[in-house]
Amino acid sequence: MSPASTADPPAPARGAFRLRPGQRLATEAEFDRVFREGQRSVDRLFTFLFRPNGTAQARLGFAVSRQRVRRAVQRNHLRRLVRESFRTLEPPLPAVDIVVLARDAAATATNPEITASIAGHWARLRRRAAVAPAPPETDSP
Repeated sequence: MSPASTADPPAPARGAFRLRPGQRLATEAEFDRVFREGQRSVDRLFTFLFRPNGTAQARLGFAVSRQRVRRAVQRNHLRRLVRESFRTLEPPLPAVDIVVLARDAAATATNPEITASIAGHWARLRRRAAVAPAPPETDSP
């Protein structure tokens, strides 16, 4: 066997799963608005909350609870899969703020189950966001 055939595949570039600042929810007020006014897309693995944001692009945030997904490795794995899916979506999502909540079953789901669930949420989000009117932006939380 040659050394090249036994080597592990190269690791992703540092920051490959990272979102740019304009693509993520950053403040408590942004999260609160989505929790208060957002529409829901729910299945057995995830709940996606979303609302139009009045900006030029979609923004993503996570609320993955330790009570639902106990191990940090599992929580980070779920976040990575959702982030990578969000980052590589074609066509891009409409201008909405999205908060992803993991449900209990997500901790033990397989990668194909997780990616199928995420893809279903993106499809529902596109359909529903195309119909929903954009609410006026307010500065108060």
